[in-house]
Amino acid sequence: MRDQFQHTTPIKVVRAFWGENKDIWAEIPSSPEWDEIVYVWGEENEKRLKSMGYETKLMCTTMTEPKYSTIYDHFAHKLDTYVAAEEDWGEFLFLDWDVKIIKEIDERFWDLVRTKPLQCPVYGYPKEYERKIWEHIEANPQKKWVQELDPNTGDWVKVQNEQLEKYNWNWEDLQLVPNVCFFYSSYTGVPKKLRKIYENQGVKTCIEEFAVWIWADCSLDEFIEEHEPFVIRGREDDLCHFDLAEEETMKRINAYVNTKIKKEIYLKHL
Repeated sequence: MRDQFQHTTPIKVVRAFWGENKDIWAEIPSSPEWDEIVYVWGEENEKRLKSMGYETKLMCTTMTEPKYSTIYDHFAHKLDTYVAAEEDWGEFLFLDWDVKIIKEIDERFWDLVRTKPLQCPVYGYPKEYERKIWEHIEANPQKKWVQELDPNTGDWVKVQNEQLEKYNWNWEDLQLVPNVCFFYSSYTGVPKKLRKIYENQGVKTCIEEFAVWIWADCSLDEFIEEHEPFVIRGREDDLCHFDLAEEETMKRINAYVNTKIKKEIYLKHL
């Protein structure tokens, strides 16, 4: 493990890849953009990533961890990635593949990231999430994304809604949760705690996000003060779940966060 007092080099950027999702492959840059490592499941996946120039660590020869191979549990792969990254690096910055650089990464970026030992941004969903989604789907049968919905969408949304109602910050007419598209940890020991929460409390769907909410055990304002990053938003103002644009969910959340901290945006979560 690296010297925890050595802060003259950039933080190791960590990614994860499991399964065989063509949409995720389409998000992966053709060559690395950071000093980064991919924690990868599946020998064929690792071979392909190596051919693109990525440093990798093979977590399992199969494309998914067998115990996580359900629509409700697959995000637990991210928890195992955090645990392994802390063991390997101590300090690390995990990024989802749909997090993109929009401003040149400089020393200021690394300084801002290091201001808080554990960070991820917040985002949110409308209350009565399940009902609103199905009303919206039924009202827009002609939309391409509706026509291409996975057959498991209904089951997933039902469980997601149940989890959301248990693990959220109620704010106005929204339900806010951590967005673990960006997860910075510096020798915190939190990754193992998150995995224990998953194992002991049976969180499902967006496992890593609900686990962070449970671990934090604090108010929304306290979370923003202690864990909201300065360099990224949870989602951009115009992004929303299932095309529910009328909610203006993220625009309102971002405006509220901006009353608490001043950001310098280097990264964008698509």
